[in-house]
Amino acid sequence: MNGADAKAGESRIRVIVADDNAVARRLLQSPLEAAGMDVTVVENGTAFLETIDATYDAAVLDLWMPDVDGIQCLQRMRQRGLDVPGIMVTAERAPERVVEAMKAGAFHYLTKPFPPDEVVLLVVRAAQARRLATENASLRAALQTAGSGSDWMAWSAAGRKVLAQVEKLADSDAPVLITGETGIGKSLLARMIHDRSPQAAKPFITVSCGAIPRDLLESELFGHERGAFTGALRDRPGRLELAADGTLFLDEIGELPLPMQPKVLRALQEREYERVGGGRTRRVGARVIAATNADIDDLRARGEFRRDLFYRIAVLRLHIPPLRDRPEDIGGLADLFLQRSARPGRPPFRLDDDARRRLAGHAWPGNARELQSVIERAVTFLEGPAIGAADLDFGAAIDTPPAPPQAAGAPDLTGLSIEEIERLAYSQALAAGGGNVAKAARQLGVSPKTVYNRLRALAIVRDGSPAGTA
Repeated sequence: MNGADAKAGESRIRVIVADDNAVARRLLQSPLEAAGMDVTVVENGTAFLETIDATYDAAVLDLWMPDVDGIQCLQRMRQRGLDVPGIMVTAERAPERVVEAMKAGAFHYLTKPFPPDEVVLLVVRAAQARRLATENASLRAALQTAGSGSDWMAWSAAGRKVLAQVEKLADSDAPVLITGETGIGKSLLARMIHDRSPQAAKPFITVSCGAIPRDLLESELFGHERGAFTGALRDRPGRLELAADGTLFLDEIGELPLPMQPKVLRALQEREYERVGGGRTRRVGARVIAATNADIDDLRARGEFRRDLFYRIAVLRLHIPPLRDRPEDIGGLADLFLQRSARPGRPPFRLDDDARRRLAGHAWPGNARELQSVIERAVTFLEGPAIGAADLDFGAAIDTPPAPPQAAGAPDLTGLSIEEIERLAYSQALAAGGGNVAKAARQLGVSPKTVYNRLRALAIVRDGSPAGTA
């Protein structure tokens, strides 16, 4: 295999070799350098951990080293957020150690003796896989940026003050709480803080506390071990683990369920956590940025949000004034949305004076998100390049009939999760049928077998009440 074959992309592959045996180091180093790679050689695991960084494309590690073995090197590398693929080398045929190495994230393993071309081929494949994953991640980020706008824009004094605060917050690694009404751009500002921070090249992971079902939120945030619950067929890292040494964004943290709040507090306070069903304590390396459109002080006063958690997430605070209090930003944002709506080969859209006055006089309860919808709706039905006041529709994009009045005695389903609504439906059908599953099935329009299965899954006993209730 020649030097050209050993390139992943246009640059030379950087590989680090760690082995406590001098002869083994030379046997690994020679074919890799002959293939045109940039090779760093170290004599033990301690030196490896002192040298390894994100600029390396692959690592070749001896499984057995006296100070820090190859598996421990992989584990500590992952804890530091380094995704350099590791190829394990061993002189012993120990299947259980090989399995352990693969669980620790090894890309592949080699058993000594091996042909020189084999290690070269594996390093090339590992480097190509890593660079492809990096390129895909960059492409996804670029597409997201192109689709939503990469920055929070402002022309008003109040808006520029927010941007100045973002620059200061980016220099700190303390938790940040962003507050403001819905549609104001809290997630954009969280991303801006990350992008301007020393962690900019590291992951930015979002958890929507209100969108994830409550019974899945802990697993989603902290991860789970295989067999931790029904359906947990393999180990799965949580969002906190994926954030590594980057940023974890907890969106709408005001909707974080009370039972989850002590666990999040521990992760922030003690910088440690365990996966669901796991016993190994893991380190928290990520910075946490949280956001909410709720009145967090009111939630604290009502006992719906823990004070100690509030003090941890709100070390630094950033409040975004609503769009109606920043009238200078309305026209600028409208022009920005018009630019993004431009059609190839057609004159650019523009707002006439009457349209600008009407936009400035609107209260914008949905803030920038509502403004974007109004502009997109106007552009869709526009005949010419100029948008007039009559072209602005502040209502729904499609007229929908009003919801029928709630029947007397009907339950209020506002704010309930899908599982809670399903549990309520099955409980009521079972109660109405006097505990008879066949009658409940007919009322629900499903089979009796489905009813039996859902009663077990939802922990409902035959009298219609959830298991564990009086």
